Amino acid sequence: MDPSFEFLAIQLQKKGRRQFVANWSLRTILTCVGHMAEDSTHGCGLRLNHPLARKIAKRWLAKGNLPFASPLILTIKTSITFRSVSHLPDSGFGIVSLPFSALIDVADGIHRIAALRQMDLSQRSLVESEWPIELIECRNDEDAAKTTSQLRRSLHPSKPSSKS
Repeated sequence: MDPSFEFLAIQLQKKGRRQFVANWSLRTILTCVGHMAEDSTHGCGLRLNHPLARKIAKRWLAKGNLPFASPLILTIKTSITFRSVSHLPDSGFGIVSLPFSALIDVADGIHRIAALRQMDLSQRSLVESEWPIELIECRNDEDAAKTTSQLRRSLHPSKPSSKS
């Protein structure tokens, strides 16, 4: 049986896709997607720039805290379930049950995750610090690659995605 976890999230419809917004602790982020920040070629052919990740980590360490960060954006397979909160059925608030195998790729935020992996954060910081997460539902790996490419072009127009 595939391991999974549950968390409170808001369900949205954007551009015909189900999306979920939540806050995850840094420990959850590193546990669920930290392994994606190990290789120099990431997911959909994007190149992980290790010097950039080290620069981000050094900047955060110099400031003495982790700054507010824009959401980490993950693509997921459609094998997730969402249960609305019973007393607010039309609010979009509910519980997401997400098998780990449903996570496909980090569409935006891979350098921030790599920077977190390089830092020696206390267990307390890992548990108490949270970052926003946006999960975009995709049909399959190809759909996730296309979504990631489109998203990166819109978020980083001056940085064309590199293909290996």
